[in-house]
Amino acid sequence: MYLHVSLQYKKFEAAIVGFFHGLLHHAQQAAAAKDAGKPASEPRRVQRADLRHVDYERAYNKQLMHLAQQCCAAGVLGWVNGLDWRKADEAAGAGCKLETDEGDSANGVLRRMLQRDNKNLKGKLGSLLSPMELTSVVVMAGSRGLERLVFRWEGLGASDAGGVADGLIRCTSLKELDFSHNSIGVNGCRLLSKTFSVLRELIFLNLSNNGIGAESCRALSTGLGRLSKLEHLDLSDNCIGNEDSGVSSVIEALARLSSLRQIDLRRNRIGAKGWEVLADPLSKLKSLEEVNGWSGYAKLRAGGLSELPAGGVLAKYEIGVVLVVKLLEESNATLLRLDLSNNNIGAESCDALIVKLKGLNVLEHLDLSGNSLGGDGCRVVMEALVSLPHLVALDLSNNNIEAKGCSVICAALKALSFLSRLNLSNNGIGTKGCDSLRTALSDIPGLEHLDLSYNGIGVQGFAVLKEVLSGLLALKSLVLSNNDAGDEGVRLVSDALVRLSALQRIDIRTNRIGAQGWQFLSDALLKLESLEEVNGWDRYAGLRRGGISELAAGGMLAKHGVGVGLVVQLLEKSCATLTYLDLSNNGVGEESSESLGNALRRLTLLSHLDLSGNSLRGAGCQNVMEALESLPYFVSLDLSNNGAGDEGARSSSDALARLSALQRIDLRATETQRARSVATLSTTWRAFWR
Repeated sequence: MYLHVSLQYKKFEAAIVGFFHGLLHHAQQAAAAKDAGKPASEPRRVQRADLRHVDYERAYNKQLMHLAQQCCAAGVLGWVNGLDWRKADEAAGAGCKLETDEGDSANGVLRRMLQRDNKNLKGKLGSLLSPMELTSVVVMAGSRGLERLVFRWEGLGASDAGGVADGLIRCTSLKELDFSHNSIGVNGCRLLSKTFSVLRELIFLNLSNNGIGAESCRALSTGLGRLSKLEHLDLSDNCIGNEDSGVSSVIEALARLSSLRQIDLRRNRIGAKGWEVLADPLSKLKSLEEVNGWSGYAKLRAGGLSELPAGGVLAKYEIGVVLVVKLLEESNATLLRLDLSNNNIGAESCDALIVKLKGLNVLEHLDLSGNSLGGDGCRVVMEALVSLPHLVALDLSNNNIEAKGCSVICAALKALSFLSRLNLSNNGIGTKGCDSLRTALSDIPGLEHLDLSYNGIGVQGFAVLKEVLSGLLALKSLVLSNNDAGDEGVRLVSDALVRLSALQRIDIRTNRIGAQGWQFLSDALLKLESLEEVNGWDRYAGLRRGGISELAAGGMLAKHGVGVGLVVQLLEKSCATLTYLDLSNNGVGEESSESLGNALRRLTLLSHLDLSGNSLRGAGCQNVMEALESLPYFVSLDLSNNGAGDEGARSSSDALARLSALQRIDLRATETQRARSVATLSTTWRAFWR
């Protein structure tokens, strides 16, 4: 007898189930009569049954599977959906391949999967196998003692998950189950959860990217708690969120997972409130070594740390700062450095953070930069700062604290008498913020490093800074870049710089400083014998010491915002040794040409000069050319791409004729300038070569 059902209407489900009931009933009656020695007719047998195209309800699917297995055991059912179920257990026990209907594509896939090896099971099942067939796959996997089932990216829904769940009951030896990147939803989670009580050996469970929300978490919570040997749990890329019901359900399960070593909750939209709820149960899991892929969690939980470099780590791994600071209690007596920069802490998480910071009695370095604390967050931070008497370095940059937050922080700075490094850059404190700093920094005479860049201080703010800096005699590093100071602001602060005899590094670039402003700065900086770096240009130290034979500074002054006037004055220290000078592409113009010319006259050994890519025109070219006439060893000059034009050519002509030792000269310009300058220079070249 051959049974083929291809109808897709649910009204036939009861009839199909009834047929299998009758088939099994006749088989049982025949067996009972045979055992009693009574005559009995042969039971009806079904050679093949194809049920793949029937859209079954969950209850009927489960009932059909159970009846089909009983019929196979009674010997009245052979091939089901192309697979010979009668030989499945025998084939699994003998280690040979299952006999399948080669014409059936779904079972062809199944056969190939089962032939791979006995530790893995993976294929594109969602579009090939029905929930009932999925059950048969998993049942056979269990009969073969498979330890790993992978259903990643299989396009399985809730009903498919139900089919897998029915088969998982037979997989008592299963250790790894990967159901990631499917769409099992609430119903799928509920069905899978019921099987977890059987999977006592399971150590790896991946349910990532399955649309698991608060309701799904509740469905999973009971079952997850029964996986006593579970070590790795992945719930990433779902929708747990901050809802109390979702997070609370996860917590209920976590409390019972005593063997858990790794958990991944990334990309679940869990905010500060959610982490406040999660922090306590996670911190109590003594076996936990990794959270959201962050392996540094184990060291933090163990305690006794001297430093915690977690800059950007919590944001990268989506870990709530509440969990981290809770575990800091284990390092209260040892932690010296704490870096929580760039973790988007925000004012929302500050309360929990500050409570724990107060207990770090020996903390010396604290970095909270890039956390969007704002004025409100700073108010909370201040409460912790006053309880950290040993603090040496504080970084609150990039927090948008503005003038209001600055005044709050300054009130706490008075208690930090040992503070040597302070970074308040990029906070928009403005002139009012500088007023707050005036009194606060006067109580910290030992301050060595101060960064107030990107704060829009302006000229009035620099007038206040003049008073502030005058009292910081121990200052070694000062950063005031990007503050719109202008020449007037630089003039004001230059008077205070002269007193900073310990200053080694200064950065004052991007402040609209012209030639006049650099003149003020140069006069002050040249008096600082300890200064080694200006605007990040580390060659300043060698230039200041003098005695150099060459200076290759092409484009470097423009890059670092260093004034040409400062470099020109320092050239005097190498007047008896310098032979090669490259000041190309540095914006040298008419204003600097006179002082440059005066410096060049004193470089008696200079042989090569590169001033290409600047803005030397007319009088600028003439000043340089006239200075070069007195240099007996000068042989190479590059004035290309200066936009000199006709005016520059005329002013340079007479001087060029007097450079008797010159071997190489480059006066190339742009195409539009070159044609007009050739005629002017031709007369000079004829005189030169004579």
